[in-house]
Amino acid sequence: MLRFATLGRYTGKAKDQAGKDPEMAKKLFLHIGLHKTGTSAIQHVLYHAHDALKERGILYPKSVAWDDHSHHSLMFPFWRDEDFTPEFDKLQDEIRRSGCDTVIVSSELFPNAYQQRTFPALWQSVSALADDVEVIIYVRRQDRLAASVFKQWCKSDDLKLAMSPKDFIAEASRINMNFESYCAGWSKPEEVSKLHFLSYDHEKQDLIGSFMEIIGLPRDFAGTGAAVRANPTLDGEQLIFRHYFNGFDLPQELSDALLSYLLNQLSPRPVLDIFDTETRQTLLQTYEKSNAAAFGTHAPDVGGFDNRMEESGHRFRAPTTPEVLDFFLKLSQFDKRLAAHLFDHIKKARAPYAAL
Repeated sequence: MLRFATLGRYTGKAKDQAGKDPEMAKKLFLHIGLHKTGTSAIQHVLYHAHDALKERGILYPKSVAWDDHSHHSLMFPFWRDEDFTPEFDKLQDEIRRSGCDTVIVSSELFPNAYQQRTFPALWQSVSALADDVEVIIYVRRQDRLAASVFKQWCKSDDLKLAMSPKDFIAEASRINMNFESYCAGWSKPEEVSKLHFLSYDHEKQDLIGSFMEIIGLPRDFAGTGAAVRANPTLDGEQLIFRHYFNGFDLPQELSDALLSYLLNQLSPRPVLDIFDTETRQTLLQTYEKSNAAAFGTHAPDVGGFDNRMEESGHRFRAPTTPEVLDFFLKLSQFDKRLAAHLFDHIKKARAPYAAL
């Protein structure tokens, strides 16, 4: 149960006439993602540049950072309808101790929060961190975003996506891809002085440089860190077999061992086309007007997304029976115990495909 009455408190600390803690930061850059727009890479670079950033008066907090270097710990209690104030208290203490004027908070769990009934209480904690807030959001062309999310959800231990691409795109409402709605929601709070709306497609060749420029640093500040791939998605053989085995609802321990094998023994090549051209074009037509409105208002110089319909020529598919049998042969040579457990489990389950 949320204890909203505790939000924004600064025990034992004097406040100025505006109700702000004078020891808090002047500027907060709130990086909200979106998912599959290089967010993990940005978080990785910021975390490892902690000391260099601090020398510039910029804090990328470590007290609330997860092992993946994100600040999801601030948002998980919110989405679980739990008390999120202890994490914000921890963050406030780190900001005070740092003496930094600027703070960066980054989590892909923020984007849809503005739609929730409890958002005002969350925003009270967020806006209390600094005098001024700038929101940073990267977006990706919807067909590319949907394909990347499909691949990531196949990989995810929590989701273990097993539905077909056709069914997945039919339930596109699972992913909010109306970027105009994000812009409207996150530019609304009066504490937000600026919303940085950027195209990942346009910036991905120098994504880290793009981010550094937003926070007022040289584009080359991160050096070689800009090339990091912090959260690569599955593709190729890895994706085909992960998706196939996801359909058997494997026990977590077995699923983890299998994923480790897939990542280390199978190829992420070739890159697979998840949706056909017609499906992609239909999806883009759905968001054509909202895309134009978002870019026209918040990033007019970018000119929107490009119109390229690049294809690898390799379609996503189910594995054939000979491929599955060959997979088990190779797996048994690598780990007989894992192969036996996996085979025994799927024998008892209904196969989502004709294979095996």
